[in-house]
Amino acid sequence: DLREEVYAELAELYGAQIELLHKASFESFRKGLSTLRVSPNLPSDMEAVVNEQTSMYVAAAKKLCAHGVPASSTWQPSTEAGKAAFRSSMREYCAERLQLARASGQFRPAPRKGVTLGFHWLLPKPFGNDYRLEPWQVHAESDLVYTPTDKITDVSREDVKTGDWRRSVVPNPTGNEMIYMN
Repeated sequence: DLREEVYAELAELYGAQIELLHKASFESFRKGLSTLRVSPNLPSDMEAVVNEQTSMYVAAAKKLCAHGVPASSTWQPSTEAGKAAFRSSMREYCAERLQLARASGQFRPAPRKGVTLGFHWLLPKPFGNDYRLEPWQVHAESDLVYTPTDKITDVSREDVKTGDWRRSVVPNPTGNEMIYMN
């Protein structure tokens, strides 16, 4: 019973200490941001400061937790809710600062690297050999010939009896379009 009263008093103190820790950590975060230079990789630098300050906040909050709190106690100290709130406030602050830097013209993101695609008339086949023009230079041994599953036909007796065999017929290429490589 005495322990419950002590933990109840600690709960009030713990809440006040967490608020003070939040303020002190946020000030430390702002100091960390003030050391950053405006560059094209500013968002990733800001995210690194957020991650560093979050880990420092969690370590300090764990030190504030009372050890030996029984599971039956009404007060259970937890750092997860404070961590999530602190992280979201830092990210919100970073987003505001980044928008302000963009609006003032100080920050411009890194330009994307373009893709160069070149065609030249001396290179008639930029993507390799074409089967339609030179089929003998394409390596495809038996991929061109369709073989039904029963080696005879695709239409079963049941399909013939019902008259629904048209969906089972596969169009074959004509002889002049197909070359057999053996």
